[in-house]
Amino acid sequence: MFLKHLLLRNFRNYSHLQIDFCNGVNYIYGDNAHGKTNLLEAIYFLIIGRSFRSKQLSDVIKHGESFFYLEACFERDGVENILKFSYDAKTRYIVHNETYLRSSADILGLLQGTILVPEDIDIIKGSPSCRRRFLDIHVSQHNKEYLHTLIRYQRALKQRNCLLKGGLRDNIEEWEVELSKAASKIVLERYRALSVLEEEAQCSYSKISLGHDCLELCFRNSFYDKLVEDIDAPALQELYLQKYISQREREYIMGKTLSGPQYDDFRILINGHEAKTFGSEGQQRSSVVSMRMGEWSVLNKEFNYIPIIAIDDFGLGMDSFRKESYRDLEQQGQIFITSTDRPSGFDNFRKDFLGLKVHNGTMEQICKQVKKDERYSI
Repeated sequence: MFLKHLLLRNFRNYSHLQIDFCNGVNYIYGDNAHGKTNLLEAIYFLIIGRSFRSKQLSDVIKHGESFFYLEACFERDGVENILKFSYDAKTRYIVHNETYLRSSADILGLLQGTILVPEDIDIIKGSPSCRRRFLDIHVSQHNKEYLHTLIRYQRALKQRNCLLKGGLRDNIEEWEVELSKAASKIVLERYRALSVLEEEAQCSYSKISLGHDCLELCFRNSFYDKLVEDIDAPALQELYLQKYISQREREYIMGKTLSGPQYDDFRILINGHEAKTFGSEGQQRSSVVSMRMGEWSVLNKEFNYIPIIAIDDFGLGMDSFRKESYRDLEQQGQIFITSTDRPSGFDNFRKDFLGLKVHNGTMEQICKQVKKDERYSI
């Protein structure tokens, strides 16, 4: 995977920006609040179809403007792709290689990658919804069927909740069947995906901690605690259906559905203890880094191409050893790094290096290194 070119118009503080990247380390530096994170936000927007900072599309439109436009040229499996996304506060327009896409969800899986931002600490410290969102995006990047199942579940849940709030009983059984069918698939896929992610994250965390600490990711289903290999989708579907039926009268009183994947969570443990409560700040941030690196590793193994990786505010929360330990990121395909520090020692990198300076929504190239004779991958 190689993001070759990016065009931004009226995106955050960028009025107009065209930039070509190298297929190695792209180092973006400058003072805070000048647009470094905004650039990574644009890249991630084209990976998942939304911002990692806001739920509203209109929030990324430059102040005083009426629309934003993003365009990326990227190479996958040796084939050049063009992805365009625009929004004018009313209508979104998404095109992939001249094919119109109906929704932002259709973007997932086209340009694949992982981003690590300071706000990721919410995966540890935040509510269960933060962890569900992280897991759902991770699974959706390599499993489109999961994404469509999740959308069907959310639509059925909305319909059932409307019936419950209105005290209406017509057709509620049909929505419960739809809910239970989708719920079983969602929960089992979340459980499977978290188990795979845990293995990759554990490897990364062991490296960071020099083998002194152990990271665990433990899935927590909202009502069925014995979710292991002893149950399949039809059996879990029946359990959910019976749960919806048995709780129906109580839910009419409450006006909402009280069971389902919308209440799932997963625990993050360090040496058997909750990272949220007992982990140090360094351990918590190392856990987040390990989970993001695990996410990247899963994507890398699922496909024949290497996903991109972006790191905002490189080195935040890491001591000097941990900072140095991530120099081997250069071996992992195309990388985007932001920092307030001017790049130094880039001639030691074994692959292409591009240094870019950001200032008030403008960008200039300040250094470039091309090593055509040395190509590394994992």
